[in-house]
Amino acid sequence: MSITSAAVFNITDLGQGQGYTLQQVSGGAGKFLSILADGLSIATTHEPLTFNVFSVTKSTDSGTGFL
Repeated sequence: MSITSAAVFNITDLGQGQGYTLQQVSGGAGKFLSILADGLSIATTHEPLTFNVFSVTKSTDSGTGFL
């Protein structure tokens, strides 16, 4: 891999829990990078497919009962 094969994407938050899209802005500009329903496959598409991002934080504060 070299830097010449890199691509630039815009990450768009659709707001109100509707998810995110990834749209390529270099090379094959306009195509979307989509995570397919099986969660294991990634494809480039001409129409946006949304995905969600989740984050979990575990407290390590001994005062709350967590170790």
